[in-house]
Amino acid sequence: MVGGVASTYRMDILRRVGFYDTDTLTEDIGLSIKIVSLGNRAHRMVYGANVVAMTEGVSTFRQLIKQRFRWKYGSFQNIIKYRQLVFNRHSRYTRTLTVYRMPMALLSEFSLLLTPLAWAYLVYITFVQYNPTLFIGAYLTITVYMLITIWFDENLKTIGRLRLTGYALVSYFVFYLMDVVQLVGIVKCLARSYALATQKSSGGTWVSPQRLGKEVQHVYEA
Repeated sequence: MVGGVASTYRMDILRRVGFYDTDTLTEDIGLSIKIVSLGNRAHRMVYGANVVAMTEGVSTFRQLIKQRFRWKYGSFQNIIKYRQLVFNRHSRYTRTLTVYRMPMALLSEFSLLLTPLAWAYLVYITFVQYNPTLFIGAYLTITVYMLITIWFDENLKTIGRLRLTGYALVSYFVFYLMDVVQLVGIVKCLARSYALATQKSSGGTWVSPQRLGKEVQHVYEA
């Protein structure tokens, strides 16, 4: 399931699948699954690790809430639309796609509902039992993983690595804010579960968020 930013497709494939569909809120994700449904053994989605692409994010928390709900709702629409891929045993599909990636695309969303329980458990262990081990361990695990990702990225210069290293040290706490955003999105999707199950319109339309239009000064060398 590939988003729209920096995704690139061959024109003959786009013509073959009939370009974008307009029956979901995330037509970019839908296009990628539409292509994969032809058979991902012959029509592979490949990640270009040596390609650097930039996009401008939303500028307000309210826009972020709306954006993530739209992404989630559209993802659910496309999973339901292409549900025949889940556990499909046809030889043109890899088991990684049908047995792992498609089911996990759904299960990972519902796992967000366990987030409040995880928070409660973390607070209990840390403050009630006066044992910060779990919290510290989680912080170190996430932070070390991010630092490894940053320092082994061949597309970054030293100054870029140093700047992102500073961000990495506090990103663990920012993730909790994003958990709230994701949780709000999944709850709003569940509130519209009937519309999802019957593949009815969500009643909303996509409106591009306001962009600040700041010029990017970073220069990367291939």
